[in-house]
Order: sequence, then structure tokens, then C-alpha cells
Amino acid sequence: MKASSFLGTFPVVLALLGLPACSTPQSDPDVTAALAPFVLTALPDDAQTTFADFGGKLHLVGWSSSAEGVAPPGSVINLKLYWKVVSPLEPGWGLFTHLIDDHGRRVRNFDDAGPFRKWLLSKPNEGLALVQPDTLIVDEETLEMPKANELTPEVSLIVGA
Repeated sequence: MKASSFLGTFPVVLALLGLPACSTPQSDPDVTAALAPFVLTALPDDAQTTFADFGGKLHLVGWSSSAEGVAPPGSVINLKLYWKVVSPLEPGWGLFTHLIDDHGRRVRNFDDAGPFRKWLLSKPNEGLALVQPDTLIVDEETLEMPKANELTPEVSLIVGA
């Protein structure tokens, strides 16, 4: 399913992959402190609101981007995704960001781009399961667009969980 385009000719496509079984995360003061730089109380004023539901457990509720209109080949885009955990997540949940060409081929994988993604990857057995319900997270990524010779005329940025 395609959502509104926020990168000009880079439409955002939201995908949902398999969902693991249920369990309840435990609150840990060290995890709470580690997550503090990524936790928000509300969407910033410059965020575009959106809504994508991932299994009734995680919502993509907003985004912002440094790209205005078309993001040309070789440019750098600063992307912020705003995720809301709405019910307990199980180990195995993760976030992804892929750039695909208009033939459906993956051109870039940005799954580990940004400080929140790096933190998640440092906790491979728990990941998003460490984030308590009702938590709003900012997921900042810096994405370098490929050079023109690596691209088809249009590419899509796909984000999901």
C-alpha cells in the first residue's frame, strides 16, 4: 500500500512483515535511561502526521524530512520517523528502511541508519520489545541517495516493522 509521498518522487510505501507471538516486556531503569534521548511526549510541530498500524502493536504516527520536493541522486536526506508503541512487543520486532527502484529491486538498506536503530541492533535479543507501551519514539536517519547511474528514474523509500 502506498502512503503520501514526502520525498517528491520518492513515494513512501509501508510494509508489514510477520508478527511474533505475545509476551510482556519488563521495565528496566537502565533501558529507560538508554531510551531517554529517543522518547518524546508529543509530535514536534514540524512533523507531518500519518498513521500506519503494525499488528495493533506499533504505529507510525508521523515523519519529517529535510528533502523538499525531489531528492536528487547523491543528495543526503535527514529523515525522522515517529513510532508509537501501543501494546507490548515481543522480541524479534525491528524497524527497516529500504530504497527500492521502480522495478522493485532493493537499491539501499538503511536498517541500521541513525542512533535509535544502532541502539536497537545492540540489543538483538530484545530490540523493540524493550520499549514500553504508550511510548513515542523519534527514529532519526541520515540517508545518502545513490548516484544517478545506480538508479531508475523513480525510487521508493519503504519503512516498516
